[in-house]
Amino acid sequence: MLKKVMMVFVSVIVLGIVSGCSIIHTINGNVGLMEDYLEDTNGMTDKYVNLQIQSEQAFETAEFEEDIVVYTEETFIPTLEQLVVESEEYGEQIDNERLQEIHQLYTQSLQIELDAEYQWLIDLDPDQYMDTILEAREIDDQFVEQLEELAGEWGMEIEWEYYDL
Repeated sequence: MLKKVMMVFVSVIVLGIVSGCSIIHTINGNVGLMEDYLEDTNGMTDKYVNLQIQSEQAFETAEFEEDIVVYTEETFIPTLEQLVVESEEYGEQIDNERLQEIHQLYTQSLQIELDAEYQWLIDLDPDQYMDTILEAREIDDQFVEQLEELAGEWGMEIEWEYYDL
């Protein structure tokens, strides 16, 4: 009997600690901060996805490599530059240091992709371009992983919308 009472008591304490941690994060505003972050950065993500879709369509309809070069110079790079600036400016406004560090990975992945585009225009080397793009993707994967980890620590789970690019 004493064993059952102790098990119930320990279970109540563990449950109280777990729910208390969730309440503490909610009270501290971490949940709201993460929700605001996801909502605010959704616009940047939508712009990026639309840019990728536009690019794919431009590459499919391009008749000559020159068409791709013009598209890259006149549309892709300026839009990506704008996204990098927007991401940097947003990152400076984040009050939570850890979230700000994680957001820097997002900005870094965009910047590396932008660098790859410039490098491709200079020497048109597809192998070097792909290596740099893969580096940007790896950093983006780190961003997603760390953001999900932080959200989990704050008692949240992120549900990502994936686009078929």
